[in-house]
Amino acid sequence: MAKSKTPSFVTIIPLVINSKQESELFARFQASRQLYNACLNEAMTRMELVKKSDIYQSAKKLSREQNQQRSTMFSEARKLYRYSDYDLQAYATLVSNKSKWIADKIDSNTQQAIATRAFRASEKHYLKLT
Repeated sequence: MAKSKTPSFVTIIPLVINSKQESELFARFQASRQLYNACLNEAMTRMELVKKSDIYQSAKKLSREQNQQRSTMFSEARKLYRYSDYDLQAYATLVSNKSKWIADKIDSNTQQAIATRAFRASEKHYLKLT
């Protein structure tokens, strides 16, 4: 991200909470961390399967002039191993529902946002290696 040309500042305002609220926040942060790590691990596993697939390897061997065919083959490999943002969101929902504790602490919109964040992180890694 480019450095802003306008002056800016950061203000830190401490939360005034009681111990019960602090405990609840900590539990939600832990549930979010566990869900993120599960999603990231699954995304990286799927990414590795895509990269090792025959379709992906064949697509890498094609020249850049065959861009349309190459792009189609990469997409097929990703579909084959369900490596997409939507599929990872579905996985996050599955993990959350299996772990009642996570489902109680994190709402569905946040679950999807966490899965998207994990997918984007894995995709950055994936695109560096392609």
